[in-house]
Amino acid sequence: MKIGAVIPARSTSQRLPGKQLADLGGRPVIVRMIERLASSRFLSPHRVVVCTTEESTDGELAEVARSVGASVFRGDSDDLIRRLADAVAEHGFDIVVEADGDDPFVDVGYIDRGIELLRDHPDVDVALAPDLPLGLAAKVVRGSAFERVRASYRTTSNDTGFMYFFTRTGLCTVERLPAERAEHMRPDIRLTLDYDEDLALMRTVFNRLDGASRIFGVDEIVTLFEQSPELVAVNSHLNEEYWDRTDDLVELEYERDGRTYVLRASDSSPSPSGVQPGEDPAG
Repeated sequence: MKIGAVIPARSTSQRLPGKQLADLGGRPVIVRMIERLASSRFLSPHRVVVCTTEESTDGELAEVARSVGASVFRGDSDDLIRRLADAVAEHGFDIVVEADGDDPFVDVGYIDRGIELLRDHPDVDVALAPDLPLGLAAKVVRGSAFERVRASYRTTSNDTGFMYFFTRTGLCTVERLPAERAEHMRPDIRLTLDYDEDLALMRTVFNRLDGASRIFGVDEIVTLFEQSPELVAVNSHLNEEYWDRTDDLVELEYERDGRTYVLRASDSSPSPSGVQPGEDPAG
């Protein structure tokens, strides 16, 4: 069974351009992500694939990733499903860790639990840990699920919300990884990288937890926030803007059982779109 990881990343973020190359403890954010994923019991640097675009603006990002031993796949700029599915197919991964390029603090312990779950339960397609603070949870996906989603999705501009195709459409069997400790459930902690304030907080957390010399996890993070509750205020005010933007951008069409559905981020369940298979949704 071949296990790997994919990191979708690009340099042209609207809110914080070049964020994956920003300094975090003396090395670029993307390097910190590669180091963290490679510390998994199931991964190594060459099994970590930075999935960026073919645009010239992402050339430096690709070179930095290669310089630390990671693999690089360059594909479609807007169709992230296609880019990731092509990367997974090229590398022949049976189980895939999907860790967003915005999340350099993803918890490796939960990643390993997700890999073990898919390894031991062939009927499960996706393992996720929704109770962790924003930015600490990667998804673990069966390689075959990428082809199943590829055959069904219709929205090709899907950079925001693409993982909903796997977790909220009924196309895949999803299993939750419960929090190991109640203290891990801290929805007030925000550790994803979209704004300057996020980067400032990440640098503070990284330095206080001596991230340059070790891979820290969710236990150390929540303890730090318990000891320094003022850290929450650095960027928690951005959460409403973050989710409002997601609601505005996510409108995903896909086919299932001969019907076309539309999924929005705020929907409790997808709804039929009225578009019949084979029709042009634009009319």
